[in-house]
Amino acid sequence: QLDNALNLTVASGDMPDMLYTQNKQTADKFGQQGALVNILDYLDEMPNLKNWMEQFPIDSQNAMSADGKMYIFPNNGIGETNRMNWMYRADIFEANGLTAPANWDELHAALKKLKEAYPDSFPMAWRQGLQYLRNFAPAFGTNSNDGTNDVYFDFDKKEWRYGPIEDNFKTMITYLNTFYKEGLIPPDFLTIDTKQWQDLMSTD
Repeated sequence: QLDNALNLTVASGDMPDMLYTQNKQTADKFGQQGALVNILDYLDEMPNLKNWMEQFPIDSQNAMSADGKMYIFPNNGIGETNRMNWMYRADIFEANGLTAPANWDELHAALKKLKEAYPDSFPMAWRQGLQYLRNFAPAFGTNSNDGTNDVYFDFDKKEWRYGPIEDNFKTMITYLNTFYKEGLIPPDFLTIDTKQWQDLMSTD
């Protein structure tokens, strides 16, 4: 796993000139520990970056750490090429008289029917454990980011909120707990990696 490889690389003291981290929190952690340099100290040597930061001040500010330094290069439009959506087997749904669910109650009903039709299968699956709660949470009117940043701004209430203590968050977890107990998701859903997920998607 990348996180383990990064930790081992940093701990070894034998580091490359540049490292890729999957998130800003990791870069900030290593930077504040002294393993990474402050990019702002080298702006005069990077005129293109300096000009870019002037053009995109908000994105540049988002890359700043709590100590006022920058340990990760800013990015504009990250994620635009990595949109996520629901996938389902239209042929299987049609064969079982199902339509695409419009809400989580309908999803639960569809999963139960598919489990009855294919008892050895797990009709719903995703990868990387709780990371994708961030994708599920908006449907419940709350927020999650795998525990790394569960604080979010509620634009309707004009206030900062913390997802895991909200009733809506509990509702989401209750659905997933039901799916787990009823065998609608794999029992090892917390540890499924990309390869295992691809196997689930491409086999019976």
